[in-house]
Amino acid sequence: MENQLGDCYKVAFESLKELTELERSGAAAEKGWKLTPLFLVHGSVIPPVGPHAGREIKHAWVETAGDILEISNGNQNRYSQGKWTGEYKAKVRVKYTLDEAITHAEKNKHYGPWDQDCTVSETVSESTGK
Repeated sequence: MENQLGDCYKVAFESLKELTELERSGAAAEKGWKLTPLFLVHGSVIPPVGPHAGREIKHAWVETAGDILEISNGNQNRYSQGKWTGEYKAKVRVKYTLDEAITHAEKNKHYGPWDQDCTVSETVSESTGK
């Protein structure tokens, strides 16, 4: 599995914070959005296209109520669970709530991954606070 470093861990973490705030403030409901449950997911994918096509890479994304938000390296994509697991061969290693993600980011001083079997990390450069 490739250990390429993009910005997925940081961007997924920040997106989870923003979406959770929208949900907690009621702004998501006002727009008719159903976001919960929300999770930061660390795992792997095998992209069908692009520079990593056909190769398993470590990755981070946000899971909402039935959808996958894959926001990294300047891309913003929304996938159904079926497409994400089918076309991208996504494998979930671990899911985090916002509070769990903040705890891990502050403890480890990076955005992830936080599990000991992974070596990629994106350093936390500013406060991760809620």
